[in-house]
Amino acid sequence: MAEKYGTVPKKFTKEWWNWYWMYYKGITIGVIFVLFLVGSTVYNSITAEKFDATVTYAGKLYYTDVFREKMEEVLSSLCEDLDGNGEKNVYFSHIDINYDSKDVEYIQANSLKLNMAIGEDATYIFFLDETVADFYKGENSDDIAYAPLEDWVDGDISGFETYDAHGKAYGIDISNLKFFKDAGLDTSGLYMFVRYYPRKDQIKDHLKGYEASIKMANKILNY
Repeated sequence: MAEKYGTVPKKFTKEWWNWYWMYYKGITIGVIFVLFLVGSTVYNSITAEKFDATVTYAGKLYYTDVFREKMEEVLSSLCEDLDGNGEKNVYFSHIDINYDSKDVEYIQANSLKLNMAIGEDATYIFFLDETVADFYKGENSDDIAYAPLEDWVDGDISGFETYDAHGKAYGIDISNLKFFKDAGLDTSGLYMFVRYYPRKDQIKDHLKGYEASIKMANKILNY
């Protein structure tokens, strides 16, 4: 050690600390940085708010924080406590997409966000305006992204306006639902879709979340 690191002073003396810092500064900083990252990750995972479900909006409108918070509050009253923490929490994800915008990068970025949301394990319910729904129909991918109503609606919807494509109804108009009107939430021009999810191919925990979201969607319709 004396040849590679010089003469080692007596431990924990001032000379020893100077010697240690000279030869081990890089390693020490690296270890501290790794410990900081691990600690931050653990802390965030412990303190972060847990959500039992995510409902994603996509459309032209940009809703206020007050609207989003109220939406989360009323939706949480209908969801299940999937993580067993004694609380029921729904996250209302907001993606504003205006296909009339001349900002191509903005459209691409938010379209990507929506496509990523469709692939998330906790996101099964979508509130879309007609422009976004039309985009998926135009791409012939609506029947890949969203399930037909016959797959998940458990009540009579003969009096509802639906969003149809390729001979089937995929979305259901939520503009005049009592559930939202009683809460003072304006959902004009929105359709509710449920993400296509082949049950037989999914693991148990994800299937539980999907089926809980279907129950919540039907509670919204039958309120």
